[in-house]
Amino acid sequence: MTKTIFRQQDGFRLGLVGKLVILLMLASFLGCVAAVVPIIYYEETHKGFVVTAQLDVEADKVYQAALEVLENPPKESMPGFIELKNIKKDEKSLSVTFDAVFEDGTHKDKIRVTSIGGNRSQLVAIADTPGKTEADKSSALRTVRLICDKLGVKYTLVKG
Repeated sequence: MTKTIFRQQDGFRLGLVGKLVILLMLASFLGCVAAVVPIIYYEETHKGFVVTAQLDVEADKVYQAALEVLENPPKESMPGFIELKNIKKDEKSLSVTFDAVFEDGTHKDKIRVTSIGGNRSQLVAIADTPGKTEADKSSALRTVRLICDKLGVKYTLVKG
């Protein structure tokens, strides 16, 4: 006759399979978080057109990319664009205001970058739209898209 003796263990212990399952679940979760694409949110307000993007890039790098785009705007990707005037930089607040001259009028834009912790930043572009022209509406969005492209950031557009 065979005798089996069961030992009582104190506490809960994970076996090899349990540890592998937890490791796979953690890797899957982290993979999903890393795959989240930044969203560019844009909406028209009673005063203008506002575009917001939260990026996994340091605020200083986003600000520098914005300055580079403004110093050398790609005219071929901006229909009706003539020039930028009155560019005013504020290094302390990481903001820039400027007048964008298009064939259908001139409007005022403002870009502001804010650090939201670590390597994350928020980019906000506002186009003052006194004439409610298409150039007014699209310039802030186009500017944010150009900055994201300059940084190599992939994004999704969401209209508010």
